[in-house]
Amino acid sequence: MRSVWCGLLVVLVLGCSRNGDPAPKQYMVKDAQKDKKVYSREDFDRLVVGKSREDVVSAAGTPDSVVEKGGETIWHYKGITRDTATNTIDDTTQVILEGGLVVRIVHQN
Repeated sequence: MRSVWCGLLVVLVLGCSRNGDPAPKQYMVKDAQKDKKVYSREDFDRLVVGKSREDVVSAAGTPDSVVEKGGETIWHYKGITRDTATNTIDDTTQVILEGGLVVRIVHQN
């Protein structure tokens, strides 16, 4: 009976091994985010407020998501800004555009 369990364990371990495959995507995403530039809130605001869509993409990259709401377009960036008072990275930074220009920024922890 013991040899049957050992055999099953060996088959299970060998069958589940990745054999040199790259890490799962969730880990690759985390590594990519670690290399992502993080701005202070103040620096990010100076970088994008009053700028065009093209200028924002050039400076901060493509947003993680986009929401069209009324006459506004809201771009969401994850983990791109840091609150210098608490030294914590914001969960989301919303870039609000009206008429193709950034009119305000909302930082959320």
